[in-house]
Amino acid sequence: MARSSRSVGSRCGNRRHGWFGWRQASFTPDQETEVRVGFERVGTETRVTVEHLGWDEIPREHAARHGFPLLVFQQRHAEWWQTLLGRLREHVG
Repeated sequence: MARSSRSVGSRCGNRRHGWFGWRQASFTPDQETEVRVGFERVGTETRVTVEHLGWDEIPREHAARHGFPLLVFQQRHAEWWQTLLGRLREHVG
């Protein structure tokens, strides 16, 4: 279970950005990652970018990292985000 500890947003021209803290339920009190989400108008579409930062502070042996080295974990996590955003795209048309 994840929970957000903070949420912030801003707008600059045709771009909107927001970020929030993300914690897995099994994180220690000092462990938290940050998700940054950006929305940018590109023609008639919207480009959505997601950065999920802070994984270098989560130990490799933690369940959230599945024992993967950082670079391998980040690649797999990026693929997971791509899948989620692809499903969102299908849902909203």
